[in-house]
Amino acid sequence: MSSNGSDRVEAISGMKSGNSKKAILKSETYNARIARDNLTKEVASLRKTMGVQSNDDAEKLSLIKKINEMEKESENLLTPGDETIEELIVNISWLETELEGRKAESIHKETICLRAENKHRLQLQEVEKEMKKMEMEIKFYQNENFSLRRMMMETTLPEQQPALKELFKMTLKLDTLENNFYESRKSINTKLINYMEECKLLQELKDEMLTQKGFLHSIAKKKQTEDDTVNDMLGKMKI
Repeated sequence: MSSNGSDRVEAISGMKSGNSKKAILKSETYNARIARDNLTKEVASLRKTMGVQSNDDAEKLSLIKKINEMEKESENLLTPGDETIEELIVNISWLETELEGRKAESIHKETICLRAENKHRLQLQEVEKEMKKMEMEIKFYQNENFSLRRMMMETTLPEQQPALKELFKMTLKLDTLENNFYESRKSINTKLINYMEECKLLQELKDEMLTQKGFLHSIAKKKQTEDDTVNDMLGKMKI
């Protein structure tokens, strides 16, 4: 087997069913190499025999003729085009493997992006819902507080006593709600800052994913070019 035998075997085993023409050419090229190597050994043996039987001119001429025929046959077994196609097929096989790996990595990053976007969207919706609920509650108690104050202005002092107690309770409740609201707003602002930071990281991830897709396109284009070259050469060889 030649020095590149392992590469050839690997290339042949890596061929897909859809590339049968290439696999056939690969196999024929490999077989031609073996045949040429055998012929070379036989020629060497004949030359050695010719040297031993140097006194027999007729046999010597016959051996020389046979050697010339065998050397010509050996030269015709492989053409420069076979070498080029063989290298292209090995390269295409590698590009296919690389392309599949890059596609898997790109899909993984895209999945991470989508999950992060969904998570952020849900967080934002939750924050908005919480804010709206607290604002409605504060508005309700503000209206109640205003109603009690107006009622007190419209009643006499003895009648105001129950309303004053209720107003005092309502004012405490409103103060507590407002304090909670501002604390919640601070917490929400922190969440929003964290959200913006995560959005920034998410954008960086998206940019990286776009770069990855660009690289994928480049590999696919190169593979297609080499595929077209092989198919063109195969067409010319009518395989």
